[in-house]
Amino acid sequence: MGQNNSNKGKENKINNDKSVEVSLSNIKCKYCNKNYVPNKVVRSNLFYCVDCYLKKKNEKYEADLNYHTKLDFHEIIPNKLYLGNNESAKNLDILKNNQITSILICGYFLSEFFPGQFIYKTLEIQDNEYEIIINSLIKGIEFIEKNKTILVHCREGISRSSAIVIGYIMYKEKKSYIEAENFVRTKKSDINPNENFVNQLKEFDDIIKVCKYDFKMIKEFCRNFTGNKYKQKIETKL
Repeated sequence: MGQNNSNKGKENKINNDKSVEVSLSNIKCKYCNKNYVPNKVVRSNLFYCVDCYLKKKNEKYEADLNYHTKLDFHEIIPNKLYLGNNESAKNLDILKNNQITSILICGYFLSEFFPGQFIYKTLEIQDNEYEIIINSLIKGIEFIEKNKTILVHCREGISRSSAIVIGYIMYKEKKSYIEAENFVRTKKSDINPNENFVNQLKEFDDIIKVCKYDFKMIKEFCRNFTGNKYKQKIETKL
């Protein structure tokens, strides 16, 4: 009897948990009801199959070409690193005038406006309380280090891209999170990474110090850290 009550308690705990682990093979695309692609990273509320993902991305590309907002483009490290918004990423004049060679996109469905003219990389990051960015920080640092002059941008240039730039400054300039955030803010005053990103940047601060800024050690540490602490979970409505 006691064992049965214990099992029921465990079941209730699972049912009351907002995030549960789900097999990728069981995920259906919420747009066409096809199976989700195996090994594709599943993120909360973005259950796209490949066909729907590409269709959605093309629709956003067409919309972005015709939509214009305020240009936001800021020099963080002279002749090396710039931080901006989606509008700056489609302004060929400003990209050419600042000798941009590579563009790091931080977000879903943000377009490569000039393929063939710049080196592109996309970090598919959502701006929410669930997103894990530790590994994106590693990928972002690698991309920035191996390319010449980089624009890092998300849609607004406020949260996702600023988090990646802050992480790079922490590593490259050996600054604490507070120092790096203050430094980037002197260059772009409206940066505002969300609380989840800030907490992970503070964890990253500890990691890079423990690893003594050795990037190979940092990369391995982060791989183990995210695997142990941040289990793959899918947001579901129960």
